[in-house]
Amino acid sequence: MLTDHFNALGMKVAERWARYNFDTEAFPNIAFEEISEARSWEVVPAAEIVTWVTTAALLPLQPNLDSTFGEPPLTLFWHPRFFIEVLLWTTATPDVHQHGFSGAFAIWEGSSIQCRFTFVRERRINSAMWLGRLNIGDVQLLQKGSVQRIEAGPRFIHSTFHLTRPSVTLLVRTHADAEHRPQLSYFQPCLAIDPLNKDPLLTRQLQVLSFLDTIRSSLFENAACSAVRHADLYGSFCILRHLRSVPRASHVFTACVEVAGARHGDDVARLVEVIDELDRLSRIRSLRVAIGRSDLRLYLALLMNVPSYDPIIQVIRELYPKEDAIELVTRWSSEIFGANSCGIEFDEQNKRIFRALLRTRSADAAFADLATESNQTASGTDTDDCRRRLREIQSCAVFRPLFRPSLGVGL
Repeated sequence: MLTDHFNALGMKVAERWARYNFDTEAFPNIAFEEISEARSWEVVPAAEIVTWVTTAALLPLQPNLDSTFGEPPLTLFWHPRFFIEVLLWTTATPDVHQHGFSGAFAIWEGSSIQCRFTFVRERRINSAMWLGRLNIGDVQLLQKGSVQRIEAGPRFIHSTFHLTRPSVTLLVRTHADAEHRPQLSYFQPCLAIDPLNKDPLLTRQLQVLSFLDTIRSSLFENAACSAVRHADLYGSFCILRHLRSVPRASHVFTACVEVAGARHGDDVARLVEVIDELDRLSRIRSLRVAIGRSDLRLYLALLMNVPSYDPIIQVIRELYPKEDAIELVTRWSSEIFGANSCGIEFDEQNKRIFRALLRTRSADAAFADLATESNQTASGTDTDDCRRRLREIQSCAVFRPLFRPSLGVGL
């Protein structure tokens, strides 16, 4: 059934696209309409993919054999101009990205949070790197049967976070649209890079730094500073990003930031903001692996992908209309995070403070509310302890979007 179904779908797409002289601008609508009409998620059980792969004597050409976009990606139908692919997902979370191809995708099994973005280019560093402003557009819950067009290039910049494990995505796509290369990845708050850009010198430098760190060599700091001193801005970003991931290298990171700043000026401070955000995402992503509950995965998805308070709360209210969104966020935070993962222990006092901060997003206003709740003005040691806790929670990196003002985003 599976091969017959997707062969028929592939031939219909090919016949329709041929009428448009295989114009890639026409392909997203064709793919969207044919996926929507085929309704594969109703006709073919997703579990049949496993039976097909493990019993087949021959598979269609697998163009993405080494790709990590999908765990794994499996080609169901291949045509010289396009192919149909299914992406299996367990824990991977793609970066915010655009596409170097056109087409459409559908949720075959599971559900996902999708965030749409725009990127305002301010300065081209080189063909692999841009500085600018990454702005979030809308936030959507994609459920089984949801279909989305993919327009190549910056017209469709998005991220997806899969709420169920496993999740299955069906994709009908061109091989590549030559006029929309490179396929950029985007990082808050200001960076776009080509993730496939490979500099042999930079690659070897990073490998040697990893080697020196592994053997605890005294040469590590000097080697890192020397590499940054001679690196272009892209190389500096990659080296600094690598150093941030080395647990014992915090002083080396600081030294290298100063070296890079002396060469590249204020751009380095902007890149440090990006690296700080990547570090925050890495902490959240590491927790996701062990969490199976869809509500908790939804919360992690929002913390990872949505950069400000209002759209996060709006999504939660849309999905849980009978619940108090702030109470939900407080409960989810206490269930997921703790002193080991974010530095905050969610005892009863910290829960009260966290809840008050969510309501006011101001340490002073939260302090006043807490004092009113207690029907007294905190003083002495109690005052100092409360303000210390307020500062710690408000400055905790993993919760940064919750205490950021609205960016005008809607569901």
